[in-house]
Amino acid sequence: MSIRYTATSNNLQFNSVSSPNTMNMAKPSANDIEQMIQRARPTNRDLVRRDINHGINSSISSLLLKIAPYFYNNGTSKDLLCLHGTVTCQYKGNRYYIPIEIWFQQDHPNVPPLAYVKPTSDMFVSTASR
Repeated sequence: MSIRYTATSNNLQFNSVSSPNTMNMAKPSANDIEQMIQRARPTNRDLVRRDINHGINSSISSLLLKIAPYFYNNGTSKDLLCLHGTVTCQYKGNRYYIPIEIWFQQDHPNVPPLAYVKPTSDMFVSTASR
């Protein structure tokens, strides 16, 4: 089943339920996480490690870690750590799995992460109706 959501200037409304795409994937080991952190070379490794572990081990999310190029608006790119997957929310008796990406910038937590809702190819985006 696909998720249909409505984007407005202030919020997103998800209208149907979908299964998370990362539920069956294995969580990264502590060694895998450490290797990615070393490769990304963030300024505050301990705080980045803490926040990544918090996201991966959260009871309301199914997040995995990757290191990938992030492309900034000015045309530059940098390999950053990214938590990607779904967060779960309950709304009006239904459970929704919202696909997200959270990119940890080099100076995290002094510079906030970049967070995005990432619609999948089978999601339908419609305008808000009042």
